[in-house]
Amino acid sequence: MQIQFDCEPTNPKLLKLQKKLQEKLVNDANARGIIFVKSRELAQAVVRWVNESPEFQNLQASEFVGQGANASCRGKQIV
Repeated sequence: MQIQFDCEPTNPKLLKLQKKLQEKLVNDANARGIIFVKSRELAQAVVRWVNESPEFQNLQASEFVGQGANASCRGKQIV
């Protein structure tokens, strides 16, 4: 399954993300950010969208997908 994004996003959450990225990251070369999503496919789609968007040319988005705490820590207490 691949999620496709057009040049002009119509998803209100994607528009909000675009605005936040433009405000916080585009003009600051030292800025860093993390975007949390629920699925691996969505993480891949957001990275692809950021890297293919002309207004985010100077951002270098990459995907970091971890494993949920429930799957890796079942029955264990973390102190």
